[in-house]
Amino acid sequence: MAISKNWSVAVGGQNYDIALEKNRLSVNGQEPVKISKLKSKDSNMLQSVYDVMLGETLAKLVVTNKDARFVVDGKDVETNEDFDFITLPKWVYVFYVLCVVDFFAVVGGAIGGALYLTTAVFISRTAASKKMSNGGKIAACIGIYLAATLLGLAFAIFVVSTLG
Repeated sequence: MAISKNWSVAVGGQNYDIALEKNRLSVNGQEPVKISKLKSKDSNMLQSVYDVMLGETLAKLVVTNKDARFVVDGKDVETNEDFDFITLPKWVYVFYVLCVVDFFAVVGGAIGGALYLTTAVFISRTAASKKMSNGGKIAACIGIYLAATLLGLAFAIFVVSTLG
């Protein structure tokens, strides 16, 4: 992540200038801190969340893909709209375990790693979707997992038949 962004926010009558630059966060011009030291338990595969104390208030720095948002009291500082954190249902971890099992049992190495990591990302995005019912999400995740497994098996069979 090489995101650079600045925010100004008033919390509890105090003004704060927050600067994010190359994985370091600075508040009011103080010594920048590596954001990895601020990692929150609210992080997941689709978003990284970092806890930032502003006086007595816990704020959140939320990084998704190539964007960063600063959230205070549940509101995005830039838009002043309620911020909707991405939450993943607990059942998604079953699919993560299945992807790891497939990595070791079907196709390992760089190709297997890329295949099953991509599969886990697609499963995560599907599971986090707000446009589908829970049953639809599970069915779609099963389909994504089966497609990846079949692709992995087809690749493994191709490699074995080519070599032997």
